[in-house]
Amino acid sequence: MFHKETLLSRELVKGESISHPRKSAFAIKAITANYETANKNSVEKEIKWLRPNRGKLKLNIDASYYPNGLGSVAGVLRDSKGEVQGGFCRPIDNLLSAAMAEAKALHEGLVFLERFGCLSCQVEADALELIQACNGDVDINSPYAAILADCFQKAKEMEEISFLHCHREANQVGHELAKLAYINRENRVWEGDPPDVILPFVMNDVTLFTTL
Repeated sequence: MFHKETLLSRELVKGESISHPRKSAFAIKAITANYETANKNSVEKEIKWLRPNRGKLKLNIDASYYPNGLGSVAGVLRDSKGEVQGGFCRPIDNLLSAAMAEAKALHEGLVFLERFGCLSCQVEADALELIQACNGDVDINSPYAAILADCFQKAKEMEEISFLHCHREANQVGHELAKLAYINRENRVWEGDPPDVILPFVMNDVTLFTTL
């Protein structure tokens, strides 16, 4: 459970400068990964996951859905350096569609931000229709419209929020975390370092290039 004023909110809202030993370790790993990748003799391309602007946060959300009505939701909150600040994952039952699962992921993500004390954030997902609905580009009349209505209300309570669409390849951290929650039926909320199982995907996102 998070306190209303977390370590993150003190830094971003009050402007305090607090040193995190874990961030130094993360930076060292990222530099090493950059060096190794830059020295590979292969065709390279820029990474697809885009970091938020300096001083901003981005929450990537994703969901899984299966015909038996089961699925899962997940989200990962990262800063402009690509460092994970926290996240969540949990299994979901009684789903009617993949679109409902994505709506549930958004709802859980906004609840997470509220508990985390984060009032300004970019929310990114690979579900195009969901992002279009959040931006007012499409109207959705479906069994999960009530979920979206609650999401919109929570978004209004934030100081600043934007909704962005990304390709699935740019959402691998959220995808892997959702898969983990479904397979292990795991309900987890954390602040700080991510679970080890998704760390390779996190590190891949903060390297300068990815190899084809």
